[in-house]
Amino acid sequence: MYFVRCRCGDSFASAIVMGYTGKHDMEATLKLANAVGAATATKHGAGRNVASFEMVNRLLYQSMGKEDEHQREVVHKALAILNKRQSAGHHPAVGA
Repeated sequence: MYFVRCRCGDSFASAIVMGYTGKHDMEATLKLANAVGAATATKHGAGRNVASFEMVNRLLYQSMGKEDEHQREVVHKALAILNKRQSAGHHPAVGA
């Protein structure tokens, strides 16, 4: 069976634009963008089948290195960006 996987790049790019225009830490923005793109890849098809907050949150926590203090700090910054968007009522994969 063939499933169409698209919108990953759109979701990734949207997170980059959101981070850049929001003047967020760029390393945290890239970490978040990777998680948003990866979370979108877990969905089937296109359209509104984009990343959920729960999946992005889970992927960010999974990417947190236990030994690397810097990476933990970056993930915490990315989570702060994600939580700010959620509290504002925005979707994680929409840059506006």
